[in-house]
Amino acid sequence: LFENLEVRNMEFDIRTDLKGLKEIIEMNTNQLRIYQFEKPLADTLVLEHLPESNRENILLKNGLKHFFYCDFEFLTIESEYSREIARTLILGKLKNQRATLQYFYKYQKNSSNSSIKLENAILSIKEVIDSLKIIELKNRPDWLNIVMGKEGGVANIYFNAISCELLNELNFSNRIGRGADDIVNSALNYGYAILTSFVWQSVINAGLEPFAGVLHTNRPGKPSLVLDIMEEYRAWVVDRNIIKLKAHLKGKHFLDTPIKKK
Repeated sequence: LFENLEVRNMEFDIRTDLKGLKEIIEMNTNQLRIYQFEKPLADTLVLEHLPESNRENILLKNGLKHFFYCDFEFLTIESEYSREIARTLILGKLKNQRATLQYFYKYQKNSSNSSIKLENAILSIKEVIDSLKIIELKNRPDWLNIVMGKEGGVANIYFNAISCELLNELNFSNRIGRGADDIVNSALNYGYAILTSFVWQSVINAGLEPFAGVLHTNRPGKPSLVLDIMEEYRAWVVDRNIIKLKAHLKGKHFLDTPIKKK
């Protein structure tokens, strides 16, 4: 049925057409990697003999069109589409982080509290946004590192501006996820948890697979697509409202019920 069938430790390397692929997918398979090429491959090109660090480049030169990875109930599409989806998601996040700083800056620029640090942060984020819009991601094996590097750089600028100019009275110094014991990070984590539930339900309602994303690692039980989509809304939906509630957080050491209701 299949050409060039090899068996190694219960793993199969198979060259097949779409009809054969359909039969493979219907098997009880735990993991499946599918490489789609624009032209027939040379018999001398053996996947397991290719160096991991340069595999994608070699396959691209030999006509690789799309790469699909199925892991249990996951389906991750590694193609030009995923690169542009990732770019769009992170651009949305950066724009909303900038908009959040602008939201608070506009109330300060005509007062004695005018902040040069906020103004510089807004300008710096704009520069990163402009560079991410035009940077070439095609045929770049490290494209995700590039995108996430931009995101990480802006996160430092963004939270540094917030800690110094907007939440300095609450002794907020840096962003902490799980295990945070200060009031600001606890409030942010609580807000992100609520946001996660709303995004998750929206993903389900849209008929999408919540466990297949492009930014976050796909692994059993991790809602990667949910985490991907919520990135865009963290700043405007959660961060902005936590900053607006800073008077209610002052002097608090934990989130009580009245604060959670706000």
